[in-house]
Amino acid sequence: MQRYFYILFLLLIYLPGNAQTVQYHEGLTTYSEIIDHKKQFGFKNKSGEIVIPARFDSVAEPFRMNQAIVIMSSLYGTIDHKGKLIISASYKKILPKQFDLTPVQNNLGLWGFYSFENKLTIPCLYDNFKFTNKGKHLFVQNAGKWGMIDLANNALVPFDFKLIESLSPKQVRGLRFNTWELFSSTGEVKKSYAFDTVSFTSTSMLSYKQNGWQGLLNRDGAIALKNTYEDIGSIVSDMVALKKDGYWGVKKINAEGWIIEPSFDIIQMDTLMIRAGITFGKSPLIHWKLYNFSGAPLYGTTITDYHEYSNGLMAVKSIANKWGFINEKGNEIIPFEYTTVGQFYYGLCRVEKNGQQLVINKSGDVVLNHQDVYLYSIGLLKLNALQDKTYTYRIDSLTTIIPVNEEFVKIRKGNKYGLINTKGETIFPIVYTEISIGNSSTTFGVLKDKQWKVQAGASTYSVDKKIISIQGFYNDYAGMKYNNGKFGFIDNQGKIRVAPQYDQIRPFENEIAVIQLNGKWGIINKYESFVAQPYYDSISAFKNKVAVVIEKGVYYLIDNTGKILTPEGYSSITLTSGGNYLLIKNNLKGIANSNGKEIISPRYQSIKEFSPNMFKVTTDNLMGVIDSTQKIILHIKYTEIFYNSTTQEFLAAEDGTQAYISIK
Repeated sequence: MQRYFYILFLLLIYLPGNAQTVQYHEGLTTYSEIIDHKKQFGFKNKSGEIVIPARFDSVAEPFRMNQAIVIMSSLYGTIDHKGKLIISASYKKILPKQFDLTPVQNNLGLWGFYSFENKLTIPCLYDNFKFTNKGKHLFVQNAGKWGMIDLANNALVPFDFKLIESLSPKQVRGLRFNTWELFSSTGEVKKSYAFDTVSFTSTSMLSYKQNGWQGLLNRDGAIALKNTYEDIGSIVSDMVALKKDGYWGVKKINAEGWIIEPSFDIIQMDTLMIRAGITFGKSPLIHWKLYNFSGAPLYGTTITDYHEYSNGLMAVKSIANKWGFINEKGNEIIPFEYTTVGQFYYGLCRVEKNGQQLVINKSGDVVLNHQDVYLYSIGLLKLNALQDKTYTYRIDSLTTIIPVNEEFVKIRKGNKYGLINTKGETIFPIVYTEISIGNSSTTFGVLKDKQWKVQAGASTYSVDKKIISIQGFYNDYAGMKYNNGKFGFIDNQGKIRVAPQYDQIRPFENEIAVIQLNGKWGIINKYESFVAQPYYDSISAFKNKVAVVIEKGVYYLIDNTGKILTPEGYSSITLTSGGNYLLIKNNLKGIANSNGKEIISPRYQSIKEFSPNMFKVTTDNLMGVIDSTQKIILHIKYTEIFYNSTTQEFLAAEDGTQAYISIK
């Protein structure tokens, strides 16, 4: 009997504890409800009372250390126990607070940190991070390189390392990018170097860094300038801009003394002069001084802005915010009296004075007044070599001119439109309510007396009266909107060639047009036959007769016959600057060429396009270079690779030696 009561007693204790399935964190638990057909989350207390009404899409982390992480519109933020936002819901991700710091990731994937006072004390600058020394320091990754900062974002260890670890609170061990090789375009080794970092400059010399200090290196490995500088800037002939003790100066590479002492915040050089600037805190204002290459002032007055030297003159801006022009000797040629200026081309420059746009010559004489500038810009006014003016079309004060393209200009008086070409020849008198213009030079849609017609050369064609608008003509066809609200196409004689049944249309190009039907995109030809059935979620513009399409979240490349060029599909396809396509599948990257053919299958961690036919590829954080035929130029074993597109050379780094750094 006693045994029975003992078992019953255990059950009474055990069962209530296991029946409790609701988890409370700092006295609150999440709950959900459907609001406007959408599941929303909020928080209740242990009494079941709603403390924070449901208004969050999700709760990423419950309350810990007086904050919960919530998601709103796919963005992360944090709230307090009253539901008030502590950190705004503007981040790609937020992690739970660690060592009184809350890590936040912005939309670029970069991490920063909020302090316990809820201030962004460390901006979002870093690719990755990890706490060390019991949260007193942070290892952070910037541009793929690791360094160490304190909790005030002060750098303690420079960003020079592939790997980094703490040996003690006072010592760090890092693996440097240390062994560098210079390669030809075919992958032949030309020279090896033993420095922390080696990189290309705008000249034949290389810059190098050793123990945090920079210098210059000849291609043969000889030191041209010892590494005693914080940074290296412009190099012109034997002159180089250098940063020393936080300021910039200029010296000759082979000389000891300075041409311009390090006392400026910024220095820029070209073959004509040295421009040295002083900044003012966070203000964008810069005060510039101009010097020749002997270090003597070229122009005695401080300026606040300048344009590059052009056509024998350089535009400079005075402290009084007026622009003028000087020559290469620093002599003032055109007075400082302009609000804005351009650059001189063929002896002419566009300027603004007293709110008027003008064109002046190199003597400062006004060649074109405000009205003439506009006419000149759209081709209705011509200038000969002697700067004599010829008007191809006269504009009165009641006329508004509307440039359309390089060939045509609309003319408007009141509510009526006409059309002229940039030679000043009248195409249509000013009698139409609207004129539609495409890429055709001879065929237009015109609206008059509430009736659209097609004007093809000297011939006029009527169109179906149920057509309520006509777009411009492209490839002899114009898009039109019917009174049923749908779109179709007419030909250059006004006949309906594609029935008005589409939600949206794009102009014909290379005998095809992209259309939308029932919310899906497809492609038709001029005979209204489907080149590609309308089952795509989107179709990009065609480039080189290739387009990117999306179907159910999967990306494909198709040609203008509707043929799918990449039948396997990808999670993303983007056009590169070199005209190729970057392919992503399972977070791996590949390349298709401009014809839509996959030339590199998605198997690399990352791909960078050095040229349309040359790519840096990364696998397991190691890099190599291959060409468009997948021929190996540099094997995948390097921790960094730089490319000089001018000389078509590579600089590649392998794992270097370990370094030990003391932390102050």
